[in-house]
Amino acid sequence: MSYNRSDFKILIIEDHKILKKMLEKSYAVLSLRNKKCVLQAAIDCKPHLILFNIAFPDPDYFDMFLQLKASYETSAIPIMVLTEFCSLTDEEKWLCLGAADYIKSPFNEAIIDARIKTQMQLIKHIQNLESLGYTETLTKLPNRRSFDSHLSYEWERAIREKSGISLLMLDVDNFKEYNDKYGHMQGDCMLKAVASSIKASLKRSVDIPCRFGGEEFAILLPGTDNNGAYEIAERIRRSIADLNVAYKKEIPTACTVSIGLITAYPQIGDSSAEFIEESDRLLYEAKNCGRNLVKF
Repeated sequence: MSYNRSDFKILIIEDHKILKKMLEKSYAVLSLRNKKCVLQAAIDCKPHLILFNIAFPDPDYFDMFLQLKASYETSAIPIMVLTEFCSLTDEEKWLCLGAADYIKSPFNEAIIDARIKTQMQLIKHIQNLESLGYTETLTKLPNRRSFDSHLSYEWERAIREKSGISLLMLDVDNFKEYNDKYGHMQGDCMLKAVASSIKASLKRSVDIPCRFGGEEFAILLPGTDNNGAYEIAERIRRSIADLNVAYKKEIPTACTVSIGLITAYPQIGDSSAEFIEESDRLLYEAKNCGRNLVKF
């Protein structure tokens, strides 16, 4: 991920007018006075960095910190502690808990800015490493490793919230014959076009398209019932059927896909592996029924 300093979001816990004014020169700054809402505020605004502005000793800050680190949505957000009340014991405790930095007053604008820039660089470095490990190189979609991670999280969330979760398993029809006829480079062009069409067909940021392997793709749809998932599957199927991928600059080539769709309302003890297996079975049922269709 790449962003300018002005896109870098900082959430300040306990409003500090001077500090906020200082940071607003370079960053997108949000401040929060109600400490009871810290976790939800962090989930909602998704800051890159959280600043705890501690004006006096308050054990609530340690509880807030532990809540943020215990939550899947916020655990990776670095937290810097800025404090007017400091002791070696407190500094050691914060750093041992996992605080990204600990800055004592009086606050120096240049030093705070330098420390924040260090956090920015670390975040970019981590994101680059994660991108290499979780992104498939040809289509630029999340890879199987990323899919497994997202499914594990969304499966557990569906159990907690008693909500539905849907999965589309999609396979390019007659892809081997296409590769044999036009060559592997053209096959790669087709896979990239299919991936782009899938991404363009998804309207929500929570919907996760992945390259599952070979010419097979998986689309995870959290909080989606069977009817909603079918609408998405049909939109994807039609958009791919309408593709015309250039071959040697003048001859258009086309393809279709078959899709297996499954929706579950998982409970404790249910297996996400069986969820995948059933979607795969439905995919091959779609193949056997003539291809270019959705089976559920």
